Amino acid sequence: MDYKQREAYIWDALKAAGYRDIEIAGIMGNLQEESGLSPINLQYVYEKILHMTDQEYTDKVNSGEYSYKQFYSDHAGYGLVQWTWYQRKQAMYQACWPDIGSLEKQVAYMIKELSWYPHVIAMLHKATTIRECSDIILHYYEAPGDQSLAVEIRRAGYAQKIYNDMHVEPIPVNAWYVCQCASYKTEKGALTAANKLKNAHVYRSHTPGYFAVALGQYATEAEALASKDMAAAKAQRKDAFVTSYNKEDLVQ
Repeated sequence: MDYKQREAYIWDALKAAGYRDIEIAGIMGNLQEESGLSPINLQYVYEKILHMTDQEYTDKVNSGEYSYKQFYSDHAGYGLVQWTWYQRKQAMYQACWPDIGSLEKQVAYMIKELSWYPHVIAMLHKATTIRECSDIILHYYEAPGDQSLAVEIRRAGYAQKIYNDMHVEPIPVNAWYVCQCASYKTEKGALTAANKLKNAHVYRSHTPGYFAVALGQYATEAEALASKDMAAAKAQRKDAFVTSYNKEDLVQ
């Protein structure tokens, strides 16, 4: 399969598994960063360490020339998710061998593996933006060594592009993208907090009965992610994120 075919296959499989479009985009944006959506991708640094290309590594694992024990204990990231930890590689091998580089088998296994992370699934189902979904997968499923703001933004950008590639419905034109940094149980509490911040606004939260404090109002998610308001929101709370609110949700 070429890239577009792999992209469509993964999208359709996750859709069939019950994931929403923004959740699928968040998952796939992380896969793009990890492997370029290639099921035979061997972590680049290990191509040099092991003196093997992606295809050579895959073929040797399939044939048994590179043993099961070597595969799960070599610390090399492999496949769509870049499975690395030995227990995850053991389970992935058992699900996919003797065709370790099969896109179909890896996607089926990834969907099964995700089901073993109920806290991740719960967070995804509560998320309201692509950025939230991307960050959840980054921090709680992929969990690479570098989970910095720059990585968050890059992966969310990949997620947004994949979302656009699949021609799903756009965000309504009456929505703003904002940099949410806090949530309060009372409107008064949210307004008091917002009054202490520059460029802050209060919205009726996506969580019923809560009020959100957010910085800035932007026409696109990309603009919000790249804004000074996003940096200011992160300074207030490390878990700040970009989300969208309809203009009628604005309290202040």
